[in-house]
Amino acid sequence: MIRFSVLLIFYSLISCIYARYQDPPLASACESVSQNYLLSNCTQAVYYTPECQCNSYPWLGSMALCISNNAENDIHEQQLSWNHLKSSYCGTLPDSAAFGDSMKSILANATKMVTPLPTNPSTDILVAPIHFPRQSITLIAKSVKEFNSQLQYGLNYGGASCALVFGFVILGILNNLFHHFVSWRYRRPPVAKSVKPKPLPTSPIWVRHLRRYLVNPSLYFDGVHLQSASWFGIMVSYPTRLESFMIFLFVLLNIILLFPNYGLFMDNTFWPNDITAQLLRYIGDRSGEMSFAQLPMVYLFGGRNNILIWLTGWSYDRFIVAHKWSSRVMMLHAVVHTIAYTWYCGRYGYQMFIIFFSDPYLIWGVSATLFGLLILLLALPNLRRSCYDFFLYTHIALVLIFTLACWYHVYLLEDVENMMWLFLSIAVWAYDRVARLIRVVYYNIMLASGQQWLRKVKADIIPGTDCIRFRVDGNKHGLSHRVPGVFVYIYVPKAYFWQSHPFTIASWNQPSDRNSLVSGNAGNYGTMSISYPTVLDNNKSSRSRFSSGNTFDLLIRPQQGMTKKLYDVVEKLGPDGGYLDVLIEGPYGHSHPLLQYDTAILVGGGVGCTAIVPYLQEAVYNLEKTAARHVVFIWVVQYDDQLLWAQNDIQDCLAYVNTKVNRQAIIDQENINENISSLTLDLSIFVTRSTRAHGDRGKTTNQKKLEGWDVSYGSRPNLDKLLGQYVETSSGSTAILHCGPDRMSDQIRQISACHGVPYFEEAFNW
Repeated sequence: MIRFSVLLIFYSLISCIYARYQDPPLASACESVSQNYLLSNCTQAVYYTPECQCNSYPWLGSMALCISNNAENDIHEQQLSWNHLKSSYCGTLPDSAAFGDSMKSILANATKMVTPLPTNPSTDILVAPIHFPRQSITLIAKSVKEFNSQLQYGLNYGGASCALVFGFVILGILNNLFHHFVSWRYRRPPVAKSVKPKPLPTSPIWVRHLRRYLVNPSLYFDGVHLQSASWFGIMVSYPTRLESFMIFLFVLLNIILLFPNYGLFMDNTFWPNDITAQLLRYIGDRSGEMSFAQLPMVYLFGGRNNILIWLTGWSYDRFIVAHKWSSRVMMLHAVVHTIAYTWYCGRYGYQMFIIFFSDPYLIWGVSATLFGLLILLLALPNLRRSCYDFFLYTHIALVLIFTLACWYHVYLLEDVENMMWLFLSIAVWAYDRVARLIRVVYYNIMLASGQQWLRKVKADIIPGTDCIRFRVDGNKHGLSHRVPGVFVYIYVPKAYFWQSHPFTIASWNQPSDRNSLVSGNAGNYGTMSISYPTVLDNNKSSRSRFSSGNTFDLLIRPQQGMTKKLYDVVEKLGPDGGYLDVLIEGPYGHSHPLLQYDTAILVGGGVGCTAIVPYLQEAVYNLEKTAARHVVFIWVVQYDDQLLWAQNDIQDCLAYVNTKVNRQAIIDQENINENISSLTLDLSIFVTRSTRAHGDRGKTTNQKKLEGWDVSYGSRPNLDKLLGQYVETSSGSTAILHCGPDRMSDQIRQISACHGVPYFEEAFNW
C-alpha cells in the first residue's frame, strides 16, 4: 500500500510538467481556410468526411502547398502538420491511396497542377490545388497558437501551484528524516552512576529565533489559534504563523498566476477587434485548468491514509488545514472560471448566453461550481460543530455529486488533460477507501482465534465518572506494541454502524512492563530520581490490568451525537460493563520526537491525558531507547473523580520507578559495578474545581489511590511561571507536548514561542 501511495505522488509530480497536446497551428489554419473553397469531392455538405479530404487530390495538394509555403524552413513543423492532417481526417481510411503517398510526392504534383484562386469561391468548384492567401493563414495560425498557449499556461500554472505545495512537503520530509534517521545522536548508552550524562546540545540561536517568531506562535499576537474567533457571526480558526505563511504563499501564487502572459491582439481571427472577449475567454480557460489541478491535493489531504503524514511527520490537523485551503483555492478558480464564461457569453447577447449554457458540458460545469460552493458553506465551523452528523453525511454525498459533475464536464469536452487530474483524484480516493477496508478486515476478523470471528472489546464506564473505557486486545501486528501519539477510529454497530470517530490510544498495557514491575530483574536498570514520595501499594488491581496480554485503552468522554449514544449503549451493560462488537480502524498518526530531548514536558488538560500518558509510559519503560532524562508530567482536571481516567497508568509508572530505585539500592549495597542511566520524573496534578484541603485527602474514598500524588486543589496552575521555570532551569535541550482545551493549548503555544523551544500539539481540532 505504501508503494502504491508513493507511485501516486510521483505521478502527480510528473503531471505538473505534462505538456498538453494541441492541434498544430499551421495545420489548423490551413484546414480552416480550405473551408472557404469548393474543392472536388468536398462540397459543404460532405466537407468533414474522410471521403472528401482523403480522396481529393485538390484538397491534399492545397494542404501540402499551404504547409510548405508557410513553414519553409521548419521541416519538423511541416511533418508535424502533415501527420496531424493524416491522423485527424483519414484515421478511418488507413488504406487511402491519396494519403498513402508522401507529402513530398503530393507536393511535387501539386506544384505542377496549381491553379489561381477562383473568382467566386462560394460557387466555383476547383479540380486542382491552389495557394491559400498567406495573410489569412498567418493570422489564423497566430490565433490558434495563442489559444493553445493559453491552455498550456493553465496546465503549467496549475502544476506550479502543486509544485509549491510539494516543495513545502519536501521540507517536511527532510525535517522528519533528520528526527528519525539522525536520532541516533540523541540516544546515549548507560553511564556509571558517578558520571553525569552530558546534556544534549541546545538548538542554535537562529533555530530558536525561527521557533520564536515563525514556527511556534499563532498568527496574531493575541495567541488565538485553536480557539474560534468570529467574523460577522461566522466562526473561524486561525492557522499557526508557519501554516499561515505557507497558505499565504500558496494563495498569492494562485492569484498572481491568473494575470501574466495574455497575448491579446486586434486581428485575432477567433475574436476580431474584441480584446475584452479574448481576455475573458483566456481567463476562463486558465482558471478552469488551475481549478482542476487542485483536485488531487484536495482528495489526498482530506484522506485518512495520507502517506504524506508518515513521510513528513506532520499531524493530521495540519493536513486538514491544507485540505481546507486547497479546496478554497480550487473553488476560487472555479468561480472565476464561471464568471469569466458568463461574462464572455453576455457580450454576444442574451440569445448567445442561452445557446451556450444549454450545452450539457456547461450545465455539468455550472453544477460542479454550485455544489462545490455548497460544500464550503456547509463546512463552516458553525454548522460542523453544532451538527456534525449532518455535516458528515452531506459532505460525503455532495463530494460524490461534485466529482460526478466534474467528470461529465470534462468528459463531454473530451478534455484528456483535465481527465488526468480527475483520474488521479479518484485513484487517491479509491486508495484511501480500499486501505481503510483492508485495515478494518485485518484488525477485526479473527479467523485464527478459535473463538469469536469478530473483535469484541471490553467496555465499561469508569466508576465515579461519565467516561467510557474500551480495553482492546492488541492481538494483531500494529496494535501489539506501544506507539505514543497514535489514534484509531472505531465503529460501534449498536450505536452507529456507518460512522467512525477517532480516539487517541490513552495507554498501553504490555506484559513486558508488568514483568519488569514484578520481578525487577530484567536488564540493566537505571536510577529514577523523583521529587516526592513514591512508596505505593502495588495492589492486585494494578497488576491484573496486564493479565490479558498486550492491550490498550480508549477513553471516550461523551459529548453529543455518536458519543452520547455510545454512552447509553455501554450504560446498559451494567455497572461492571461487558463486551461489545467494535470495529477498529487504524492506528493512524505518529509519535512526536519529544523523547529525543533532555527534558520532555508533558502537559494535559482534562481528557487530554490520553495523548500524554503513552509518552510517559514510553519514557519510563523504554529508558534505554530514549534520550529524555528529565520528564515533567503536568495534568490539569476540573474534578477529583476525573483523576480516575489515568490514575492506574500513572501509578504503574510510579511503581516501576520504585522497583528500579530498590534495584539500585541493592546494586549499591552489594558494590556491583553496573552501568546505569538516570531519570528525573516530576509529577504535578491540579484539580481546579475542588476546594478540598490537601490534608483532608484521607477522608475520601480515593485515599489509597492518591498516595504519593502531588495534587493541588482549588486553583489553576500558573503555566507561564511553571513551564518557564522548567525550561530555564533544564540542562540541555527541552521540548513541550500538550493536549487539552483550546484556550490552554494556545497559552502553552505562546509560552513555547517565548522560550524558542520545540512545541508539539495534539489538538484533533478537525
